[in-house]
Amino acid sequence: MTKRVKAAEETFLSRLKLDRALSDLRSVSRHFMRTAGSEAEEKAALYMAEELKGCGFSVKIEEFPITAWIFRDASFALTSPTHRSWDCMPWGYSPATPEPVEGPLIDVGQGYPEDFSTLDTAGRVLLMDFPMNSDFQYSLLCASRFAPNARAVVIASKVPKAVRIEAASFRGRPAPWPVLGIPHEAGLEIRDLVGRGEILARISVEAETREGVSQNVVGRLGGENGRRRILVTGHHDAWWWGANDNATAEACLLETARAFAEERPRQSVDFISWGSEESGYLDYFYFLGGSRSYIQRHREDLSQIAGVVNGEVMGAGDVLVGEGTCETTGFLEAICRDLGMKGGLRNRHFVKSPPGPFSDHWPFAVEGVASICWLWMFYREYHSNRDAVDIIRRDRLGWALRAYALSAFRLAQSERFPYRLKDYTGTLLKGRRPPANLRALKSPDVLVPPHLGLEEYARLAKGAWSLPRLLSAVRELHRLARSRIDEEDTLRVARELNRHFLRADGESGYEESILAELPWMLHIIQLQRASESIEGIPGATVPSDLKEHFITYPKPVYWTQDLDMYPLRVDLRGRLDRLHRAMEERVRNLAGVAERLVDSLRPHRALARDGDRP
Repeated sequence: MTKRVKAAEETFLSRLKLDRALSDLRSVSRHFMRTAGSEAEEKAALYMAEELKGCGFSVKIEEFPITAWIFRDASFALTSPTHRSWDCMPWGYSPATPEPVEGPLIDVGQGYPEDFSTLDTAGRVLLMDFPMNSDFQYSLLCASRFAPNARAVVIASKVPKAVRIEAASFRGRPAPWPVLGIPHEAGLEIRDLVGRGEILARISVEAETREGVSQNVVGRLGGENGRRRILVTGHHDAWWWGANDNATAEACLLETARAFAEERPRQSVDFISWGSEESGYLDYFYFLGGSRSYIQRHREDLSQIAGVVNGEVMGAGDVLVGEGTCETTGFLEAICRDLGMKGGLRNRHFVKSPPGPFSDHWPFAVEGVASICWLWMFYREYHSNRDAVDIIRRDRLGWALRAYALSAFRLAQSERFPYRLKDYTGTLLKGRRPPANLRALKSPDVLVPPHLGLEEYARLAKGAWSLPRLLSAVRELHRLARSRIDEEDTLRVARELNRHFLRADGESGYEESILAELPWMLHIIQLQRASESIEGIPGATVPSDLKEHFITYPKPVYWTQDLDMYPLRVDLRGRLDRLHRAMEERVRNLAGVAERLVDSLRPHRALARDGDRP
């Protein structure tokens, strides 16, 4: 970095005023329950629009259709064997109760299938703990299947003095019964009454689900280069007061915009405040509405977007995380190093790649755009009544603001975008392990899954599928990436890798995958081993009807119906055949993508290498 560039960055960062950002945070978070389509959400959007206009930017508000859920009032109380009431809040898209709902209350644990196996749930109010693994959608789906005739579901927070809520919608329709969040302490008190006789609960909900609109606020600062744009973003909708999630990011967005108002950047910069990140839809993935709507509306312009800098939960938490698509890891590491995070944060930070599918940078990432997000992981007040201004840590907000603003500044002023294709191809080959400093943090909430690379998958698969072909193509792509590649090729190849290799995976679709569906290869291998084990059970390879023709005395016990493994073996082998064919097709497709990218780079490959090697 030259002295001139360093001085320009120091001047830019000196314009950031933390007290002003805190004032913006308070202004946004005073709008309570900023759910998609609500009056509170619209007021927050209008505030963001006015502040961006004050920076001298051209500003427009883009409306888009959503399914709104508007909260008005709710109550929860016990009427027997004691009279007791607690604070509560209905979950998003919980239906209203024209009259109070009353019924016997029963405990269903965390709402897993085994918790319902011996219970009569018809006409009951179900008391459920917020799942320890936070997979609340699975618990609610289980309740909808095993207790469709319940009167209501009451979910106790796992955090003291907090009432946590989420959206409760099911495959395109609202929840079949009212769903309420109650404090952790209420759950404990109610369970103390279990066994002392019947517990009666009364619930009322005043809320409305209707069609509506949400808003994206877009403020544009023109740049010298009319071909490329950078998006600097955060969402203004929220549950409860939403001080950390996500008024902090809105404050950082506005403060970054003010610092840019005195600049003439090389790239144009769009400052975008998203609506409908937390709610707005009745399908399973109800969130990220603003960013998804923007992509649909501006799809023809996506190739002009050279980077997205997003902010999320930026004022409270244990560990500061810069996450991004694989070509951005070196860029993020440089931000951490140049801001002195190792000493200043005592190593409580790390760079994560690939990004997670939980915020508004994700839709851009899977469309191919280089995308990053700054956030603090994790804070216990998440989506609860305790997410108010008093939990915001000034120092936490300051670190996140500087990282967010400097990221935007470097991308906007870049002569050459600081993305490294070799970081991407190296990650595809070697995978990515959780940072070593996570072990020292001893925080059960900071979970970063390992991502295996192609070399490890090829070793485990032992030549199965077309993995050797895919591995060979990615190795050649990595070799080319270590040469000097021009900016256009770097952006183009990284965009294609993001589009084809980046996916959401796992049981609930909440786990990011760096190699598309290849992680399921491990499960196929497990099934293969299970099939081989079953074949070792006596009688597993003999058709069931033929067993009846064997006459022995006494008849072997393994030929009884319960130990007849033949039907299971046949079913498992059929499944494995289908899975093998599907995986082979997927691997071949990915190999084709990698090979086409290799061919596209070879004519443009620079012959001279300048030390840009791992």
